[in-house]
Amino acid sequence: AEEVVERLRSRGRVNHLLVGLCFEGDSLPAEGSELMAGSKQVGEVTSTAHSPYHGAIGLGFARRDQSEPGTALSADGIAVRVADLPFFAGLPRG
Repeated sequence: AEEVVERLRSRGRVNHLLVGLCFEGDSLPAEGSELMAGSKQVGEVTSTAHSPYHGAIGLGFARRDQSEPGTALSADGIAVRVADLPFFAGLPRG
């Protein structure tokens, strides 16, 4: 862990960011699937779930230049849209 922190300190920034993912349809890619921008790997899916409010969603790490909400990617042939975190809007308050 110290090595990672030192690398960040020396290089100045993180190249991959945690992002929310919304998958098209009901299919979920396998955890660990590559996030693709065209034919270029730009990240990885780390977890997936079916949400009653948001449909097929997940978390992953994406390159900084592919991490803006709304960015279109794919994973396991499934269309993916980068989403704002947290997946919070629209949940009932109670």
